[in-house]
Amino acid sequence: MSRFVVGTAGHIDHGKTTLIKALTGIPTDRLIEEQKRGISIVSGYAYLEYRGEKISIVDVPGHERFIKNMLAGVSGIDLVLLMVAADEGVMPQTREHLDILRLLGIDRGLIVMTKCDLADEEMQELVEMDIEELVEGTIFEDFPIYRVSAKSGQGLEEVKNYIFSQYEKSKEEEPYYPRLFIDRVFKGKGIGDIVTGTLEGADLSIKSSLQLYPGEEDFKIRSIESHDEPTELALAHSRVALVLQGENKEALEPGKALAPKGKYHQSRNLIVRLEALGDLDEKIRSGEEYKVYFGSDEFFAKLHPIEGVLYELELERPMLAFFRQRGILRQMSPVITLGGLEVLDSNPLMGKRNKHRSVKFLLDNDFLHRLDYIGWKYSQGFTLEDLEREMLERKEVLEKKISSQGLELILQGKRFFTESSLQRQQEELLENLEELRQSDFIKHHWDKEVLRSRYYKNMDRDIFEKMLAKAHEEEMIELSGSRVKAFSYELVLNEQQVGIKEKVLKYFDSKTYEIPTLNEVKNQLTKEELPFLEYLIHSGELISINSEYFMKKDMVYYLKNDIIDIGRGKKNIEISDVRDALNLSRKYIVPYLEYFDRTGVTERIENARILTKEYENG
Repeated sequence: MSRFVVGTAGHIDHGKTTLIKALTGIPTDRLIEEQKRGISIVSGYAYLEYRGEKISIVDVPGHERFIKNMLAGVSGIDLVLLMVAADEGVMPQTREHLDILRLLGIDRGLIVMTKCDLADEEMQELVEMDIEELVEGTIFEDFPIYRVSAKSGQGLEEVKNYIFSQYEKSKEEEPYYPRLFIDRVFKGKGIGDIVTGTLEGADLSIKSSLQLYPGEEDFKIRSIESHDEPTELALAHSRVALVLQGENKEALEPGKALAPKGKYHQSRNLIVRLEALGDLDEKIRSGEEYKVYFGSDEFFAKLHPIEGVLYELELERPMLAFFRQRGILRQMSPVITLGGLEVLDSNPLMGKRNKHRSVKFLLDNDFLHRLDYIGWKYSQGFTLEDLEREMLERKEVLEKKISSQGLELILQGKRFFTESSLQRQQEELLENLEELRQSDFIKHHWDKEVLRSRYYKNMDRDIFEKMLAKAHEEEMIELSGSRVKAFSYELVLNEQQVGIKEKVLKYFDSKTYEIPTLNEVKNQLTKEELPFLEYLIHSGELISINSEYFMKKDMVYYLKNDIIDIGRGKKNIEISDVRDALNLSRKYIVPYLEYFDRTGVTERIENARILTKEYENG
């Protein structure tokens, strides 16, 4: 087995399948319909032997109607053989396949002029000129052009040797976690459900547990086969067949993916960079449906512009998604390829404002910018598992990179922060306070627990308190006990609001100290007036005697003076003294005296109550 996949591309009937059979001896037209019609409907698979290794070859269909299968076939290939028949030359699917290869970032390959036994030298020269014109200005203009005949054997050895030379030059990538986009599902006689695909990301051990994406179904691997040989370790960049064991095998479908649990996002909203073929001004309309292709699947999707070449891609259903994933965008009618998609964020923050803010980070995606973006995005901190998914790199690789760049992640509780995430955290705190203000504009302050329960449920309490303390220290917020507000926020009522406030305040008017309870007042207030009740309490215009009684500030002042007059010169203040002086019942006197005990006007000693020294002598 080898970590190398070769794929074909080109117009229908330009000899892709015939050439693969001539190179490998393996027929890739498996379906009876394919054999009858002489065209490939689904991708076929073969391999080349080289020094004890097997190099995977994917033979993709060329007919326009089978473009989905073509795209599934070229996903994950390392080297392409672009076929152009010598007796026909460059054709529509030649051009489209070339565009798709470029948009998918496939930059290694050769151009094979097939069927040279059917064209004379002059025709071959003309076709070669057509090919050179086609690839001019693209990365493919450096590809060699080989003249081949599968019938006579002309050029076959040269093609093989080129493939082998490129295999020798292939680079080992830093492995992430394995992923397999399923392109076929079928039942094996007596062995169970089999899925096939091109393995990407990393090698896959038979001991691995896999999750279906999208979905939650877990599967174990009963056996692995690669090119007709059983193995216990499938290599990345090779064709693989897995026999799976799991509860819900019906969920296995072409287009879905298998990967270790939690190592990739399942997402239907992505931020993508669009590389257009030609002018898209008249072709891209926000909210209109398009066809997009990722891995081995196709989706209906909508594009929403963010800025420049960045768009939000809204898929009809979730998929396994990851950073720098490549896809294709096609128009539905008339059916044409519009451009290529590169995923910049496979799990973006919700909301237009956040997506517009992400632009400054996403336009440059080197390691430092990417880390800044992740820090900004995870304002409540991130785990190393979050960092793996966002960077598409394993922990040990990330730790080396962070260390080599002289960077340091800030650990608070169980989560990591960057300077960007701490800055974003403070910005978000002010945004959340503003949102609270908008929802209840009449408040001065908000309770910390209301703030936490609405926006920071998953944040460790210690980190939450540190965030508030830092914001207070930097004069971004004001903290007063359990209450919090933006530092610069001062509530100023307009004329209409002042009128409502005065109306509510009048409900607490009383010629005596026999005031209404809070609930009695609430029952008289309209929905519009109710928020002003809390405003009056927080602003200090209404004083809380206890949870039942609230008194106007000036009335509390008068009541305090009356209690002082009653108590001055007396050994004890009795309830009967207050009752006789103020003509009040016990239901008022007790809470009033308890309030003045709390505020330091009176003091209770066992069963007696006296004025404190400050007021006895004052």
